[in-house]
Amino acid sequence: MMTESLKHLLEEDSASIIYVHDLAGRILFLNGQALARLGYHAEDCTHLTLQDLLPPEDFERALALTRQMVRGEREAEPFRTELRRRDGSHVTVEIRMRLVADTQGLPSGVQGVAQEVSAPSPREERRRAPEAPIPTLLGEIDSNRLFPLVVRRAQEALGTDAAVLVLAEGRGFSVGASIGIPEGGSLLDPLATGAWVDRIVETGRPIVVTDLLRDATLGKTTLVKQLGFRRLIAMPLGLPGERFGCLALLFRSPRVVRADELSFLQAFGREAALAIKNARMYAEAQRRRSDAETLARVIGELLTSMDLPGVIHRVVEGVR
Repeated sequence: MMTESLKHLLEEDSASIIYVHDLAGRILFLNGQALARLGYHAEDCTHLTLQDLLPPEDFERALALTRQMVRGEREAEPFRTELRRRDGSHVTVEIRMRLVADTQGLPSGVQGVAQEVSAPSPREERRRAPEAPIPTLLGEIDSNRLFPLVVRRAQEALGTDAAVLVLAEGRGFSVGASIGIPEGGSLLDPLATGAWVDRIVETGRPIVVTDLLRDATLGKTTLVKQLGFRRLIAMPLGLPGERFGCLALLFRSPRVVRADELSFLQAFGREAALAIKNARMYAEAQRRRSDAETLARVIGELLTSMDLPGVIHRVVEGVR
């Protein structure tokens, strides 16, 4: 029963609108669902603000809540509002907010996860109690926190002895995060270099190795010989037309995978793939913004330090 409810949660959250804004309210990132549902384009993020998306009273409310969160005075509570689409229409949503930190760990912005809801009647709105936010993979867009969250959630849901996130990087693979293998490091290399990884990513189909001792690739590794892992379940992480890697689940004792667990894994794999895609899009948006700010600063420094009359004189003399 729990597996079915978790699966429903994953499918439901795949439709979330996710955005990030800085502490002044400037939009830094909109995920694919936000662009599709609100009618914006990725380049619109360069000039959009939270004020463009929220009604005036909710915009002020969101900024006030942000300031209180930064000061540590309160935690964010879900609130219901309307997001303004590009064509001027609105969509009713419930928003969960959390602070986003910079590389020094200081608050630098806010991430909002908006779930579409049907508009309630005034009586329902008065009776409605705030709901505690449910943490999901799609609620995290920082890859440094997302990757460990993926393996931790997988281990908790299926009771694995270890879990390893293997990511597709260019033409190869790398380990994004692991849990249950304290040594980590080079011990995990066989999981990112075996032909089975290519097969999973290419076919998009999971594999189950019932006896790792007999596996030609992993049977002689430290993972099997010394750490005692005996069974492997590997689930691809992908979306239509896109492959992000796979999730390797390791067990020390014989383990039969039930049909409902396999269904959960497939839904979990889709959610993880979408979360990884969002995290990479966010990182790219941050990189581009940083590059643009650096370029603008350099140009500004050049202009302020440049002797324009002298430059013009030299240009004229050069023409002569």
